[in-house]
Amino acid sequence: MEKERIAYLHHHYLNGTLSIEEFEEWNILLRDTENLDYLSELMDSNWDRMTTNDQIHLRDNRSAEILAYISAQPYKKRLKTNWHVRTVAAAVFLLIGLGMYFYIIQKDTVLKQSSFAYDVKPGKQGATLTLANGKKIRLSDVSNGEIANQAGISVSKTADGELVYEIKDSGTDPNQINTLSTAKGETYILKLPDKSRVWMNAASSLTYSATLKKNGKRSVKLEGEAYFEIAKDPLHPFVVETKTQQIQVLGTHFNVNSYADEAVAKTTLLEGSVQVDLMKGDKKVVLKPGQQSLLSNGQIRIQDVDTDESVAWKNGYFQFDGKNLETALLEVSRWYNIEIEYKDNSLRKQALAGSISKYENVNNILKTMELTGALKFSVSGRKVVVERN
Repeated sequence: MEKERIAYLHHHYLNGTLSIEEFEEWNILLRDTENLDYLSELMDSNWDRMTTNDQIHLRDNRSAEILAYISAQPYKKRLKTNWHVRTVAAAVFLLIGLGMYFYIIQKDTVLKQSSFAYDVKPGKQGATLTLANGKKIRLSDVSNGEIANQAGISVSKTADGELVYEIKDSGTDPNQINTLSTAKGETYILKLPDKSRVWMNAASSLTYSATLKKNGKRSVKLEGEAYFEIAKDPLHPFVVETKTQQIQVLGTHFNVNSYADEAVAKTTLLEGSVQVDLMKGDKKVVLKPGQQSLLSNGQIRIQDVDTDESVAWKNGYFQFDGKNLETALLEVSRWYNIEIEYKDNSLRKQALAGSISKYENVNNILKTMELTGALKFSVSGRKVVVERN
């Protein structure tokens, strides 16, 4: 392939502007070993603008088989012989299009691979529905179709993996409170009576009236994380309440992260407009699309963000840009239902960048991280120990 064409595809890949056809072409050229030297040259030339010191990079296009192939090529030998960091960087960035990679910038990098005695599969679709009468229904254990009928409200499980509420009687008691909860390693989608949809992340719960409407509002209480696509209803604002904030909307798409074990509660707006009110005090902010509110220690601020990062979990991958290792592994621990232990606490604040699929077994992710030569993991049952290599 002509170098000009490779350079064109490389540039647009880095900027995320490849068309579907161009992306297919890009993947084909990456599999042609004759292109490796020129690709390495291109990636080396972009190193300065793509990374900074002391960052870990992790990305995945679900091609672990190609990663194994690349790891066996001469680039692996270059890593072992401690070539200059730019040469190492070029080799690592080649993996952007070829599979998963995890990289810590350092002058002396030794490539090691480990075997684990245990493996943990990724999370799956599942949740528990608690009805107003206290009955608990494990959604993974019941067949598709109607699973409950409570005083005018029909609750059904669809073949597509959604829990759907339908109001059959307008006189239904609004005080029937239901809770949908996901454990670690579970995710689920809920369609409320007003046709709003909620994607539940792992270790989260949503509490709501079976009719949804109460006191002129559509109200839910959230613990954990969820993505909302709210049906428009100007007469009945939609309110999401967490322990620290209240979010009011009419019709919009947004994500709320309010895990109790995280120091910052984040609300990210993708479409429409939302108002975020602190539960204590009278502080409130209004978000525009592409903005995120961060609430910590009673203080709230707004920042512009890449919204794709906030909903990566919903779309099937972990996005670690701007996060540290501790925050990233906390996400991993929820999805795989594992415990994380650090032998070296200084690793907790290591900066991250990049993404990786949520549907690899946990050992594949850990082995990929170990390719840096800087991290070492040991797995026993559902406990993962992290230490510096």
